[in-house]
Amino acid sequence: MIDCEKLCLMKKTAVLINEARGPVTNEDDLAWALQEGVISGAAADVFNQEPPLSPETQMLRGTIPC
Repeated sequence: MIDCEKLCLMKKTAVLINEARGPVTNEDDLAWALQEGVISGAAADVFNQEPPLSPETQMLRGTIPC
């Protein structure tokens, strides 16, 4: 539901919060939006895959400024 198109419609000061289901947000698009400063932050307690098995998961890499 939340992909790069929708993220680009948000204000740069927006913070996305996902506490529903991981697949609601496209993780790759969210990681891109955070890295590029499209939005200012994100909070999530869910991932597309639970538990996130790969340390290479974009949201776990530690390169995202949030």
